Amino acid sequence: AADPTPLVRIGSVDVVARAVDLASGDVLLRSVYLDDPELSVRREQDGTHVLGVVVPPSADEAESDADAATGAEARELTVERLHVTGLALDYVDETTEPRTHLRVVDSDVEAAHLSSRARSEPRPLAFSATLRGGDVELEQRVHRSSMIGGLLVSGAQALTGSRDEHEYELRPLLDQARVDAQLTLFPVTAGQVKADVDRLELSAFRGLAAMGGVSLTDGLYDARAAVDLKGHDGVRIQSDHVFTWLALQEPPNGPLSTYLRLPAPLQTVLFLLRDPDDRQRLPLNVTVPPGPGGRTAVVDAVVEGIAKMIAQSVRGAGARAASALTGIVFGAQSEAPGVTAEFTFAPGSPLPEPAALQQLVEGMRSDPELTMVLAHLLGAGDLLHARELANPAPDVLRETIAELERTRASLERARAPVAQDVVALYAAGQVQQAIRRQERLLQLDSRQGDVLEALAVAQDHLDNPGERAAARRTRRAALALAEARLDAVERAVRTAAPELAPERFERRAGRPSLASDIPQGGVVQARLRRRAVQTAR
Repeated sequence: AADPTPLVRIGSVDVVARAVDLASGDVLLRSVYLDDPELSVRREQDGTHVLGVVVPPSADEAESDADAATGAEARELTVERLHVTGLALDYVDETTEPRTHLRVVDSDVEAAHLSSRARSEPRPLAFSATLRGGDVELEQRVHRSSMIGGLLVSGAQALTGSRDEHEYELRPLLDQARVDAQLTLFPVTAGQVKADVDRLELSAFRGLAAMGGVSLTDGLYDARAAVDLKGHDGVRIQSDHVFTWLALQEPPNGPLSTYLRLPAPLQTVLFLLRDPDDRQRLPLNVTVPPGPGGRTAVVDAVVEGIAKMIAQSVRGAGARAASALTGIVFGAQSEAPGVTAEFTFAPGSPLPEPAALQQLVEGMRSDPELTMVLAHLLGAGDLLHARELANPAPDVLRETIAELERTRASLERARAPVAQDVVALYAAGQVQQAIRRQERLLQLDSRQGDVLEALAVAQDHLDNPGERAAARRTRRAALALAEARLDAVERAVRTAAPELAPERFERRAGRPSLASDIPQGGVVQARLRRRAVQTAR
């Protein structure tokens, strides 16, 4: 009662079942929509507090989970489509010092072909998630001017043992993280996984790091990773990891030095890896051959790759020390120039108002390490427009369905003789003419597919007039509008500077949440920042 944080909140759950067999326990679901779920989890000394109950720590948790999984395989639970929108998670760990607070807000998850039998039958599945960080309380960041300057600041912090005298501020836990996966788990795991992490605040994990004997006081983490799981042919990992403003210490022979088999103390290695912009970059290209070992083999290969790269940096210590001295004399730029611009839009319009591009373009041309980050903010007028566009009146829907049915019938009539011609031409041995007629048949089939998809959408609108369904359609329309606006801004910049490569543009997934200070149309914010990692997409 004393804590205003809700235990759990769910806007709505919509489930369409394909089949439910009470005798066998099989449940086959066509779709599951989960809107605006919000969950609070708190870990204390007596266990994990979730949904109003306390789950005590237990050594038997793994065994009970395995038993439950074995029993579940006898029954089938399949979800053809899972959509989770507006996900929010608030996690607090009171057992760490300082306490750990992690927040995820307004996130989205989509999955297809989920099945409890994926580990015992060849069932391909697809998964994608976009996570956005919420504000957490962190110490104000002190930017360093050079490599050695940063090292001296870190050393001073280690000697004083505390930064409690610093002021605190609210910063997002992360800009965004995205994961896309297409996998088959049986008979062997195969498929592809791609992951991006943008500006994760490492100091939010300070308490967890301290439990392992590591002092983690600052740092941003960016990453791009592509994992190719080749089944019986092994695993290939291509990734790029960048730590910016990293402030990390551990005692002699600490856990990180021991685990990574570092050739020198951790602080020395971090110094040797640090570039003039106060970053440590770890590019990894690892191939794990087929054979026994599973996860252990992958971890060992990654650790070996890190060790080799660090050894190369140690061998180049002289050049890095000279670069460090240059940095302390002349200073070093740890942030991209503060170049920003805003592109405004009329309510519901995908076309931006005229904006000054010269400074943005000149900044990109002057420094190849700069990227342009585009982020969309929705206006109040956009939300009204999206709702009207995504939820037409019933009479409009009925007229649309009737027109689509007429179009479908017309396409079917046009298709029949073309299909007969293709069969006859192949039978007569006139292969070239048959191929040309087959191209026409494919065009008709493509148009008919578009019509059938539009019919399904219109019928779904008519069959589901409820408020939650209308809100879901409004959200999708708002996201589509945001993507169209991001496309328009990127196109305008690239038209002004066609030599800029596509990978120099980064996007922040359009948030359908309303920006309270934008009363009319939305805004696309463009800012230049130093490129942390190369894209894996």
